[in-house]
Amino acid sequence: MDIPTYTEPSPCRAASITGDTFHVDLNAIQRAVLEQQRNGGAQVPEKDQLYADSNGEIVLGGEGRDTSRMAKVEADTFYVDLNAIQRAVLEQQRNGGAKVADKDQLYADSNGEIVLGGEGRDTSRMAKVEADTFFARDLAMEARTVAKMPASYKVSDGTYEGYVYKITNAFNDTYELFIYYHDGYQVYRVALISPRLGGEVNAHGCHLWPDGTICLTPLQGSGYPSMEETYSKSALWTLGASLFQRGHGFQLNAGQAG
Repeated sequence: MDIPTYTEPSPCRAASITGDTFHVDLNAIQRAVLEQQRNGGAQVPEKDQLYADSNGEIVLGGEGRDTSRMAKVEADTFYVDLNAIQRAVLEQQRNGGAKVADKDQLYADSNGEIVLGGEGRDTSRMAKVEADTFFARDLAMEARTVAKMPASYKVSDGTYEGYVYKITNAFNDTYELFIYYHDGYQVYRVALISPRLGGEVNAHGCHLWPDGTICLTPLQGSGYPSMEETYSKSALWTLGASLFQRGHGFQLNAGQAG
């Protein structure tokens, strides 16, 4: 398959894809992701909703297909740095959920954004984040999600049990991934098995931690309590990673054009 050509990106313009090698419109996907990020995750029209199908392909608005068999993609920004939020969460956990100073209290606003100490805003209209509000693992939900994923097999390294799956994306790049539940963080995480990118990219540029774990979300642990949300975001990540490897920047985070 021929490698698609790109126009040279600029700081204010995403990479444009030319030719008809792929049937997917990556520019449309990028526009949908960035628009949802700018809207703070607000409800979007169905035609602009992103889904990941059972092949790991990202589709826009379901493209006329049965979306009940697809996983909806959350379009929040890919995580770069835990920083103060991570420290606040860990401190609350170490204190067993004891009352903390307001400057160290975490809140979730009406857009689902996590803010520290209210950040000067009216906290009476925000939900306080408690240290013990993470979801428990749901094995029945896992089984339903696996049915929406590419062919996978269950493995365990003696510590973590999860599923290995492969996604061949619109660039014809194949990524082998491992999704598993992390008891400590109480979220599903995704590790990149291949290609080996460790040491070649960085957490900010390609949203890949040095240990091979993908930074998918601002949530502690870089994953979601929902396996379905974690899987679908990993499918979207492969597109950003392929753009990054071709020198165009990650392209799927607001403010992070190539």
